[in-house]
Amino acid sequence: MNRITKITLIIFLAACSSKKEEGVIISDATLFDLTQPVSSFTYLKKSLDTLPVAGNSPHGGYVRVRFNQKAISAMNDSATRLSKTFFPDESLIVKEVYGTSGGQLLEYSVMYKVPGAANSGSGWVWAEYLPDGTTEYSAGNKGGECISCHSASGNYDLVQIFRFH
Repeated sequence: MNRITKITLIIFLAACSSKKEEGVIISDATLFDLTQPVSSFTYLKKSLDTLPVAGNSPHGGYVRVRFNQKAISAMNDSATRLSKTFFPDESLIVKEVYGTSGGQLLEYSVMYKVPGAANSGSGWVWAEYLPDGTTEYSAGNKGGECISCHSASGNYDLVQIFRFH
């Protein structure tokens, strides 16, 4: 059973429990593990190039953004825009943050759409990690420092990458 199937099973079992209000908790370690099978992701614009960040992003000067298969299913064929109104549940978006174009990876900023998770904020589980998996911003924070920017006008389903690239 692969990692995504295991997480899906955990979420399903939690949703079917008699204590639905509690929901499943997506741990920092589990969320980081989900970001690591890079080959199963599609990059924004289907490009491995690091893209300069426009505007006031707290996520560094350059990024590469990748989407799991659930997320990419809601996007257009060129992987540049959301073609549906919302990302489906279990969409996973990983922003790789770099200080310079083509430079060293500094961190991962992660959004995982699991509305029933006890640690979701506005339907997403939010976290940030160093490349070695050390948690910089815990999923337990429920996106408290993220949601205000991500809910700004012009964003799609709390994803603001399309405004910047």
